[in-house]
Amino acid sequence: MAIILIVPAIIGLIFQLFIDDRTSLVTFYSNLWEDVLENKAFVITQTVTLILFIPILGGFAEHLIVQYKRPVFLVGGLTIILLWMALFLSSIVTAAIENTGPFGQLGFWSAITGWLRYGLPLYLIFGILHGLTMGYLVGSEIKNRNCILKFTTRQPHL
Repeated sequence: MAIILIVPAIIGLIFQLFIDDRTSLVTFYSNLWEDVLENKAFVITQTVTLILFIPILGGFAEHLIVQYKRPVFLVGGLTIILLWMALFLSSIVTAAIENTGPFGQLGFWSAITGWLRYGLPLYLIFGILHGLTMGYLVGSEIKNRNCILKFTTRQPHL
């Protein structure tokens, strides 16, 4: 989350180096905060989705890794991609419900097609990148800890 907030600041500072017109980062972040306040239902839905799905998918991933000895990298990466897809589905449903009020059934289907056309590629790209990086990092950490546990918990010879 911090990266998402820092990247626009870095881009704005770099942008100010090459152009005489000064853009205000305070204005950018105040506009961002106003968008969050205008879309409370969307933000709450995304937050609740994460709060519900992280323990469910995390427990399932732990079960696959510990009991069934599945590859840590694969299970970790797929778990994060599934989290992104859960966020995507909750985004579609929230947007469709919000558009149904003012635009009726046409707004419902418009929101769904818009999210499928423009949102799905972004969620897939971010989900795959996030899944690959975190799957690798978490997988290597689990392997390192597993190796440490093997060397520190030796059974005495009888």
